[in-house]
Amino acid sequence: YQGKYSDAEGLHKKSLQILEGEFGKHHLEIANSYNNLAKIYSIQGKCAIAEKSYEKSLQIRRELLGEDHPDTASVYSNLVGVYMDMGNYEKAQEMGEKSLQIRESVFGNSHPDTADSYRNLAEVYVCQGDYKQAEEMHKKSLLIMKKVFGEMHPNTAIGYNNLAGIYRNKGEYIEAKKLYENSLQIYKEIFGENHSDTALAYCNLASVYENLEEDEKAEILYKNSLQIRRGIFGESHSDTAISYNNLAGVYNKRGDYVKAKETYKKGLQIWQNVFGEKHPNTAISYNNLANIYEKQGEYEKAEGLYKRSLQIREQVLGEDHPDTAIGYNNLAGLYRHTGEYDIALIY
Repeated sequence: YQGKYSDAEGLHKKSLQILEGEFGKHHLEIANSYNNLAKIYSIQGKCAIAEKSYEKSLQIRRELLGEDHPDTASVYSNLVGVYMDMGNYEKAQEMGEKSLQIRESVFGNSHPDTADSYRNLAEVYVCQGDYKQAEEMHKKSLLIMKKVFGEMHPNTAIGYNNLAGIYRNKGEYIEAKKLYENSLQIYKEIFGENHSDTALAYCNLASVYENLEEDEKAEILYKNSLQIRRGIFGESHSDTAISYNNLAGVYNKRGDYVKAKETYKKGLQIWQNVFGEKHPNTAISYNNLANIYEKQGEYEKAEGLYKRSLQIREQVLGEDHPDTAIGYNNLAGLYRHTGEYDIALIY
């Protein structure tokens, strides 16, 4: 929560070591420890190690609890996120379907855990570009949340938020705006103004205003989000970096490259401090900065940053990941821009 992921990793490793000494390697407490450690690896962008830790947790739970147990389903659900981060959407869908099958069998179609599996599958469908299936899954999830928790509940707000994302991806911005506003209203009434979920809701609503070309409203909302996150988390937190990055995007869009560059740099510094150099978010910041330098005609600086972003993505995500493909495309675009067509063809 405080962004001290490296410290958390060390503590989880120490806990695992102690528990293995106490219970051996084949115990539910060990499975829980591997699961917790995997979550920290995943946040830090260490997808391959996260996958291995989740697989160890899954193996123990399957042997001790069986395949059709809710705790086994939870690991399948967690693996969905890891495979999505790795760009392996086929595997993510497989894990999501296994989780859903178990939860529907155990809990039925009107349980929050089943809703969670619908949501996970929806996110996979989004990555695959299947918005029709994604919309259907998110609607099922939202229906469960409203039935179980009622309208004024954070989980219902999450359901509105997720469905809004689908409409935004489909270009149905007015419908998306309404749903994001529903989500924001719930968060503000439950948590008040100065809460992380309220900050997220401001951020999401701002993104739609950007799509609607209402950049002034978007800027105000992004600033609201940034102010809340700085107040809650401080300057050196990943959520604060996200707000800087979003705000910089508005400045970039309207051609205020000096402000955009300054704000992107703040985000980059936080990513470097929180996650280190070799993390997908650090790569995103390098890429964004490179884009600004390219627009300002500082092609040498842009090239260096695009290359650094691409190098991180190749090392962390692999050459076949969609984000790595974007990196190749951006660098090729720069070379086309500078008339270096022979080099552009390489990428």
